[in-house]
Amino acid sequence: GSADAPPAIKKYLTEYLLKQKIGSAIADTAAITPDSMIRDTDTAVVRVIGVIPPGAPRGWAFDLRVAALNRTGTRSLDGGMLYQFPLFVASGEGVPPTTGARQWASAEGPVFVNPFLDPANPKDTVRYREGRIIGGGRVTEARPLRLMLREGDWALCNAIQRAINARFNTGTFKAANAKNATTIELEIPPAYLDDYEHYLELLLHIPLQMDPGRWEARALKVGQDIEKPGANAEGLALVWEAMGPQVVNSCRQHYASTNPAASFYSARAGIRLYDDSAGDVLTKIARTSGSPFQIPAITELGKHRKFLRSISTLRDLVDDPSELVRIAAYEALSELGDRALIQRQNVGDFEVDLVPSKREYVIYASQANYQRIAVFGQDVQLARRVFFDMPDPFNPAVSTVTVADKEIDVDPNGQYVDVSKLSA
Repeated sequence: GSADAPPAIKKYLTEYLLKQKIGSAIADTAAITPDSMIRDTDTAVVRVIGVIPPGAPRGWAFDLRVAALNRTGTRSLDGGMLYQFPLFVASGEGVPPTTGARQWASAEGPVFVNPFLDPANPKDTVRYREGRIIGGGRVTEARPLRLMLREGDWALCNAIQRAINARFNTGTFKAANAKNATTIELEIPPAYLDDYEHYLELLLHIPLQMDPGRWEARALKVGQDIEKPGANAEGLALVWEAMGPQVVNSCRQHYASTNPAASFYSARAGIRLYDDSAGDVLTKIARTSGSPFQIPAITELGKHRKFLRSISTLRDLVDDPSELVRIAAYEALSELGDRALIQRQNVGDFEVDLVPSKREYVIYASQANYQRIAVFGQDVQLARRVFFDMPDPFNPAVSTVTVADKEIDVDPNGQYVDVSKLSA
């Protein structure tokens, strides 16, 4: 770390830390003042960058990138922990947020630096000054969603509002509200809060004419188009899905299609519309080695907890010759909460999953959204107590404990000591 910080940033951070009761006798932090915290060479002022997806609801997690400020003496962020901090619209490096700036998210968590950097390589040295915080950003204020017409048209606005509300309204919830001739305000239904991007896709494919005399003909036309060579099968399947469960019979007519895309996407629409027979089709595709839709089918099966018949197939695929298929099957089982196969243990900030498999040993580390490592193989066990000793990249003679799952015992040189084997 370093004590370097632009004066304006230092002033802002001092005021922020005081608000967090750093240096407060009441909060029992009087021994640590904001100034001493900033000047400490074990801390560093960093720039935090994150991208909130359009329409992200409150509570949505996203990854962050952190980097030491330019022209500062910070050497490495490896093993660091970002102190909780609010995120604002970017104002440029060295420029503190303006008074009254709107907070959109918060950030905190452990910083992970590329573990494959070579401290002996001058080109890698600067890269120790940047890292990632997996899932460390959290949306604190939902971004508003609106549909905007290019030209004002009250009749069209009302038609769009009716179509959306007819499909997604439940109870007192109202999905769409036409405010004027050009603007429709949107709310994300509770059922889609964990998958709001999927909901936005459906909005863009919902037919405006949904009266009984037209929806059946529209569903039939979608089925005819999905079988054509070069058709946008995914987009057509989203039209089916946006129409709702009433079109399941139209989807079923294409489950057994000889056109692989038509078969997969019709089954995907079907299972999303609660047709269990579509799950059987996806299970068959998931078992088809070499199919371009094998991994997408596995991923889709992992999204449907009510279709439990897929679990035995997914467990078998953990032993597939393809490592990508094995990982996709593991992720699907993890989404389904299969704790009979997957043994999950916590190590510090990480989750470690032990995945029994008859194939080669594989270690899979997630780099986005959550901090998880999966170990595939036979008779895999996680030895307790887990202890990770990482050398300082700039001084290999000095080592520091960076991860431990519980209190550990070390000798004066920092080496692990198994106290159970010491003589009295």
